[in-house]
Amino acid sequence: MPEFIMNSNATRKPGITMKITLVLLRGLVLPLAVFTSPQLRAAWMEKEVPAKDLTVTASSQYGSGQAVLHLVDGSGMQNGRHDNNGSADTMWHTTQSPKPSSAAPGLPPSPAWVRFDFAQPLQFDAIYLWNHNQANLTDRGFRRTRFFGSADGTNWISLTSPEVIELPRASGITGLDAIVVTKTASTRELKAAVIAAETTDGNYGSDYFGLSAVRFVKGHEVAEADLPIPTAMACAALPYAPFRPDGQPAREIAVSLRDAKLYGAVTIQVDCSGAQEQTVVSANPRGADQFSVLMPASAGVTNECEATVKLQSGRAALQQTITVPACKPRVYYILMHSHCDIGYTDVQPHIAAKQAHNVVHALELIEQTKNYPPGAQFKWNTEGFWQVEQFYKIATAEQKAQFEQAVRDRRIGVDAMYGNLLTGLARGEELLEQLEFSTQLGKRCGVPCDEMMISDVPGLIWGIVPSLAQAGVKYISDGPNASSGMVGDRIGYVRVRWENHPFWWVSPSGNERVIYWGAQGGYSIGHHCGSIRDAIAELTTQLDEWGYPYDIVQLRWTKGDNGGPDEGVMPIVRDWNVKYAWPKLIISTTSEMFHEFEKRYGDKLPVHRGDMTPYWEDGAGSSARETGINRLSSDRMTEGEILWTLLKPQSLPAEGYEEALKNIAMYSEHTWGAYNSISAPDSDFVKAQWKIKQAFALDGESETKKLLADALATRGATPETANAVDVFNTASWPRTDLVTLPKEMKLTGDSVKNDRGQVMPSQRLASGELVFLAKHIPPFGGRRFTLAVGNANAACAAKAESLTLSDSAITLKLDPQSGAINSLRANRLDHEFVDAAANLGLNTYVYLPGGDVTKAQPNGPAKISVKENGPLLASLLVESDAPGCRKLLREVRLVDGLDRVEIIDNIDKEAIRSVEGVHLGFGFNLSNPALRINIPWAVIQPEKDQLEGACKNWFSVERWVDLSDERLGVTWTTVEAPLLEIGGLTANLPRSQPNPRAYLSSIKPSPTIYSWVMNNHWHTNYRADQEGETVFRYALRLHATYDQTAAAHFGVESTEPLIAAPAAGPAPARSLVEISSGPIMITSLKPSADGKALILRLYNTGETTAHASLKWNRVSPKAIFVSDLLEKTGAPASDTVDLPAYEVQTLRAELK
Repeated sequence: MPEFIMNSNATRKPGITMKITLVLLRGLVLPLAVFTSPQLRAAWMEKEVPAKDLTVTASSQYGSGQAVLHLVDGSGMQNGRHDNNGSADTMWHTTQSPKPSSAAPGLPPSPAWVRFDFAQPLQFDAIYLWNHNQANLTDRGFRRTRFFGSADGTNWISLTSPEVIELPRASGITGLDAIVVTKTASTRELKAAVIAAETTDGNYGSDYFGLSAVRFVKGHEVAEADLPIPTAMACAALPYAPFRPDGQPAREIAVSLRDAKLYGAVTIQVDCSGAQEQTVVSANPRGADQFSVLMPASAGVTNECEATVKLQSGRAALQQTITVPACKPRVYYILMHSHCDIGYTDVQPHIAAKQAHNVVHALELIEQTKNYPPGAQFKWNTEGFWQVEQFYKIATAEQKAQFEQAVRDRRIGVDAMYGNLLTGLARGEELLEQLEFSTQLGKRCGVPCDEMMISDVPGLIWGIVPSLAQAGVKYISDGPNASSGMVGDRIGYVRVRWENHPFWWVSPSGNERVIYWGAQGGYSIGHHCGSIRDAIAELTTQLDEWGYPYDIVQLRWTKGDNGGPDEGVMPIVRDWNVKYAWPKLIISTTSEMFHEFEKRYGDKLPVHRGDMTPYWEDGAGSSARETGINRLSSDRMTEGEILWTLLKPQSLPAEGYEEALKNIAMYSEHTWGAYNSISAPDSDFVKAQWKIKQAFALDGESETKKLLADALATRGATPETANAVDVFNTASWPRTDLVTLPKEMKLTGDSVKNDRGQVMPSQRLASGELVFLAKHIPPFGGRRFTLAVGNANAACAAKAESLTLSDSAITLKLDPQSGAINSLRANRLDHEFVDAAANLGLNTYVYLPGGDVTKAQPNGPAKISVKENGPLLASLLVESDAPGCRKLLREVRLVDGLDRVEIIDNIDKEAIRSVEGVHLGFGFNLSNPALRINIPWAVIQPEKDQLEGACKNWFSVERWVDLSDERLGVTWTTVEAPLLEIGGLTANLPRSQPNPRAYLSSIKPSPTIYSWVMNNHWHTNYRADQEGETVFRYALRLHATYDQTAAAHFGVESTEPLIAAPAAGPAPARSLVEISSGPIMITSLKPSADGKALILRLYNTGETTAHASLKWNRVSPKAIFVSDLLEKTGAPASDTVDLPAYEVQTLRAELK
């Protein structure tokens, strides 16, 4: 229960009433209580009405988990403080939007009330009330509240003055203290009491009402002889050094009693090195079992010492000797921010409003604390740019000016990322584009945006390092999830290995680096520590225990997810720095902290390279269709931007691309849905959030399609019936690939010729589509193909028969039972690529209910038929029933002349809410192959190129995976599905997983991989089920020795098709620009924002340094400079470049 001290020890005569002010050390006292004073040699004690003597009823309750009995049964209570259970399972709350009702005849209607009927009439002095403390949902707590009592159960009176009490909102942090409401009514004994919320402003804005706990308390006098006596005490030196009244630093000792509390005055003496210090603690009517006392001056501050603690209170006398270690002179940098869940705690529009208000409130607190001492003045970190964007939508011109001035004054730190991105879902260019918004704001304010915050999300893709370097960002503040008893949920080893172990993180090329620093306690230590004081005590103890080597400590401080600034921090810091010599507290921006840290320790930090393979990307498999759509949109955005540059760069719709980028980013942002998405998937709250989340993917798709179509429309009007088709290549190397014309397109005929009159292989498919092989399309250019009356023409060798597909390069066979590929050979390699011994063909369907891999299930018997019989394209269609599906369709295709196997899987999913996973297996016949995974701006080999603590149960793939032994190999590409398992069904960890050891700490090389396409493994946030048709496409390229450039090209070709449209205007022009090197590709080509230059992004996909030259055809730049994300003019460059392996370089080509 909350702790009190009485401010008077004077002797009083029996029977005389007096007002005693109760000073609440951890809680809030409302009007003064009236007590009868104790006699001399006695103590005043307070006693609760036991739960067994109460009958509790309520206006309504949400469910059995949120029962009204929780208010009195001790649920969630520990040492007088209440928890912040995320599901309110230790609290009570109403149904949604409750209708007003009366607790008894004669009482006013209330939307939420609780009635307490006492077993026997009783008198009490005060009501202790813990408001609704559910994490992130404290707006359910009672606000304007009435307290009624009845002596007969019929006639009711108000128990307080004033009659309506405004209760403070709970913190949402575990360890909530009580509000004390004192009974001022003169009535003595009552049979019942009612707590009722007002119909207006009865809570803090929610559709629900709730409380955490209620106690009725009565004071009484106890003779000293009857007081309990503790039998032992535990003493520990607190890890800080306060100033004594004489101005000298000293140490403080915490004293905890066992077995019993003390109610009378207490004297505590500390002896150390011949000096003594004595502390007297006043009597406490609620009893006290914890004290803190000062040591003699300077003792234990700079040197270790032995201290003897002696406690005396009435008949109680205890003593203990302890060792007090020297105090570490640390400085805590407090980074105040709101962890932004775009959804989860509320629907997304409400979150936008909350986050916008957080910035407004931050500006108010900056003004309010401008005269505070340095270090105690309020500062705010935005965490991401999305929050700033919401502020700009509602801010006045004056507020916008205030915000930008606060940025210039370093009172607001703008963090680099757009949101808390699941980086493993992003393409390389997408990572870069995420950073543009904050860097542009920093440029406008004259303050470089040089750091990023990432919160909640465990793990980061390695490509984030070169991306940050391109944006001028030098620091990463990481605050991973720290729920589930502060271990973290489904985060593997990230916190175990990297929490408070800052290091230089070197990029894949080795030429860039950033400081990575994982905060102790993640981002959310404030969720369970009641105040900064509590956090300092907890962190300091932890840091001392493992020998933290630095004097600067990063302390992330949030007031619940989506919570606003904690107004209590600034006074605490102001007063702390006056009271304590060490540690010092500084409210800081992230950038300021890192600059000081680098200045002091930059040359001492360890250096690491590798991928911090992330963990939470697995949730994207709960909405596999939308995840695939978003991946395609990201590619389409890059293609469209290049196409605009080729056709009409001066008209590129920058705003349209910005909107599309934001939608793509918002889908990949870590908040998928509501906190109860699994437990209550059919609730309107859950459905509303998913509809908005889904719309990010769907809107990104429609926007990028429109931008691409608009670019093509700049060529002019197209005829109703097409007699020619223009084909464009947005890659930086020549391409030959299949073009598919929809059946709805009116064509002159099926005979296709190139611009030299040569006949191209073509074929009319069973679907009505016309396909043809578009050969030798120049980089950043196009060719026109004419269509003539006549049949498709193809002197090709693709054919399908029974279970076999073949063309001039490849022969494969399907298993008649499973429908998987059980034989795959390349004519030029003389090797069987399917591992018969593994009993796992290529594209094998595997359904795993639950997490027990021994219960994995295959599809039903396969029905195999010829779908396309060549001669250009041949395919076999496999139809089957399959567990978890309404129907499973798998098509395997060969295109003669492309030397690849194409797979198109269509899973018509049933909605299943029990734990499940859908996997597609590929068992290759290779001898101890090296396995390489393409991620943004890098290629990694598991284990070899992973940081310690990285995820090994599943991997995120950008485009391709290669498995190669010393002689030959296969490159495997995935279009829609990003998740990969190696060696087996290692993605088998459903629901909450707080134990890091549940995850693989190592992984062995294997020729077997699985595409993990669907799951509902999570217990929150992600989707409970998914249904309907979802397509997954793969391609296989069989090769001799490993060629990383070829693999990189194949990856892009599999995910970014050639762009074809009815011919319009002049024939496509030749290449805008060409690059001579195979390993170095141009990943982005666009006009500069000022219209004066072209911006090119170069990337060396190879394993060694490469040399390349640029050849300009349609423009002739007057100068070329090294540039960056801000498109600045940097060091002079030329048409020739040398790039180390995996180097990313941006060039600015100034136009004449």
